[in-house]
Amino acid sequence: MDKVCQYRFRDGTLCNGLLDVNSKDCFWHNPSAIKTGPEIKCLIEQTFKERKQLEGFQLERADLNDVDLVQANLHNANLKRANLSNAHLYGSDLSNANL
Repeated sequence: MDKVCQYRFRDGTLCNGLLDVNSKDCFWHNPSAIKTGPEIKCLIEQTFKERKQLEGFQLERADLNDVDLVQANLHNANLKRANLSNAHLYGSDLSNANL
């Protein structure tokens, strides 16, 4: 059994994030993982600063108030009901994102 996420990016590469508990995806690509806590904003900003892909992230109901993701690749991301108040998303790719 694979121990890394099976999400495939647009360029054909696979996400190499470690599998989340009882999932075939990593924490960020797992739609069942709860991402409503106050720590999510800091975690996603840190992930972005580490130059990791944000494509396809499952962020439903995430509190991203005042998040700084300028020029982030959020293609195919699920941002349904996410709090994007005062979010800094200038130049970000939101193509095919669920808003």
